[in-house]
Amino acid sequence: MEIRDLVDQAGRISMLQGNHSTDKWYDSITGGRSRLILSWLALISSEVGETIIALRANSTTAFVDGLAGIVIAISDICYQLGIDLDKAVANKLEKNIKQFKKEEKKEERYEI
Repeated sequence: MEIRDLVDQAGRISMLQGNHSTDKWYDSITGGRSRLILSWLALISSEVGETIIALRANSTTAFVDGLAGIVIAISDICYQLGIDLDKAVANKLEKNIKQFKKEEKKEERYEI
């Protein structure tokens, strides 16, 4: 399944649950949606907490389910806010690669 498909499916499920908002992304900058976005981030935090508990319990199935829950929650937020997650992930990976190359060069300078 492509990321875009995952985002779309998570958003549809969220709409069925009544969690969909028609506000625009920029409304959050003006304070219109900050609480809603914070509640979505709290949901991700909750999913991360459940995943940590599964890891500590050495439960592979629950751990994998927890990771899936995190991805679904993030996908739902992206759907709600109209964020192109494919593009965002590609951009972030590109930034990470550039940062890694910079750090690699720094390490080369300090080798004895």
